Amino acid sequence: MPKLKIAFAIPHYYKYGSTDGHGYGTQRAEQRAGRVERCIRSLHETFAEPRTMAYNTFDGNDDEYRCFRPADMETRCEVDVYVCTTTGGDHLLGMMDLPEHYYTHVRTDIRDPICLGFGCHKVLQMLRGEYDYYCFLEDDNVIHDSFFFWKINWFDRTFGSRCVLQPYRYAISRDPVWSKVYPDPQFPRERWNPRWIDFARQPVLEAPYLGGTLRFIKTTNPHAAGFFLSAEKYGIMCDTPGYGTYSDNFISPLESAASLDLIRAFQVYQTDVSQASFLEMETF
Repeated sequence: MPKLKIAFAIPHYYKYGSTDGHGYGTQRAEQRAGRVERCIRSLHETFAEPRTMAYNTFDGNDDEYRCFRPADMETRCEVDVYVCTTTGGDHLLGMMDLPEHYYTHVRTDIRDPICLGFGCHKVLQMLRGEYDYYCFLEDDNVIHDSFFFWKINWFDRTFGSRCVLQPYRYAISRDPVWSKVYPDPQFPRERWNPRWIDFARQPVLEAPYLGGTLRFIKTTNPHAAGFFLSAEKYGIMCDTPGYGTYSDNFISPLESAASLDLIRAFQVYQTDVSQASFLEMETF
């Protein structure tokens, strides 16, 4: 696969003591800044930073030297991160220890932090035509899998332009019995309007993969705190009527910004629960 160019739009807001129910101010500033920093840093370390293989060599006098050469070049991507904040100064970007090129700060025209995701949509729309993938990602998630976009690309080529694969989110628990937990609940099918999610249409997809079979289920909870769309699929979503406009029809404006346009434009899948780790990311 050719080297990908990927844009991430990340909404970020912090005001200690805020009580809106979405955790904007429930953590101390240092803790929250560290988590946002880890989110941004992971995107570069997982996808963009050069990788090196160390090896030993000998000269003519049998002296041993440690040498280095490039490694893992095929999974390396170009990554641009756009951190979107509200009109005010309620954010923690000044507390993060990150190289300057790791992100671009975009101060949007959004005043209400719960609606900040819609500002991210505006940023991505302005970048249309410049990237291979367009991504929305909430600021407390970390992607560790360097084959993340390879897997999405394989799914797209296998199942076509109207099916989208969403990752599972997982958290590391202190419980010794359940050390890894997938916290996002599945919803009753009855809550969905059939014009958004038609469970009778292709409820299951299957494909051979690495000597086995992967099974994809039409999800009853498409919210994964983000989306990850090829340029083709992002164009389809942009051209869907109502794209990027304010809505609170899916839980709240926060979840609607991340997921509602996705389910309006596509049939949304996740892997079967028994294969959840195929496409996943860590959440706090």
